[in-house]
Amino acid sequence: MTRISSHIVLSTEHLDPKTSEALESKGPDSDAGHSFGDWRDDIVVCEVAWGHWVKVTTPNPDGKQSIEERMAAFPADLQDCLRRAQSFGASWILFDRDEPTIDLTQHHW
Repeated sequence: MTRISSHIVLSTEHLDPKTSEALESKGPDSDAGHSFGDWRDDIVVCEVAWGHWVKVTTPNPDGKQSIEERMAAFPADLQDCLRRAQSFGASWILFDRDEPTIDLTQHHW
């Protein structure tokens, strides 16, 4: 079966530089220790040279927490962006450095 999904494009300026750094350094080994907190284990990120692809729905291997419960541990800026994407029914967010900002909080780099 073929599935078609949608994505929303937001500016990287909607992420705080620390959140962006945490997404960039997630890396392939999610068991490795990191200083950003455990929230990164609950998000799917694909790096691109000019930003990030972030999956709007988060993994839930144990089925014990809802998406909202897991999102509560995410940085506020990322939560705002995820909620915006959810409001449009998007499956992914493309954070693009060249995209203009919209009416979300902006972090000037």
